[in-house]
Amino acid sequence: MTIPLSQWEAFMVETLRHNGVSGEDIIKGLQENDVTRFQSYDTTFDYEDLYVSWTDDSERIEKAITDGYQVKFLSVYGIKRLLKLMFSLEEPADYTLEEQQFVQVPLTNQQATTVRTLLSPNWSITDVSEVDDKQMLTITHATAIKS
Repeated sequence: MTIPLSQWEAFMVETLRHNGVSGEDIIKGLQENDVTRFQSYDTTFDYEDLYVSWTDDSERIEKAITDGYQVKFLSVYGIKRLLKLMFSLEEPADYTLEEQQFVQVPLTNQQATTVRTLLSPNWSITDVSEVDDKQMLTITHATAIKS
């Protein structure tokens, strides 16, 4: 079963990971209600929000951090931010964004699997090609898919 996270929760988790905090350390900080330690890695978020989510459903947050997750609803900005945080990919250097489509997103097989899992239902992978050792994905918003 895929664990649901909000886009906001995913941003907080991936921002910490991007800044060198392991999943284990994120969980430890949440368990100990010591989210102020996260501010030394990043000050853009109030990590108390993540702690509130933890107190509401610690099992969901822990499983999402350890086993992976699906974002409940992703915006264009959300995908751009997660691609940067998780894989250091930026538009236009690494891929292009064309009318609700991320085109030629270069990912390893493992990264592509992660993206397939985390995409919310309003996004689909509509094209995959292989270039060297990368999968080149096109990620398309549901409103841009023609029947």
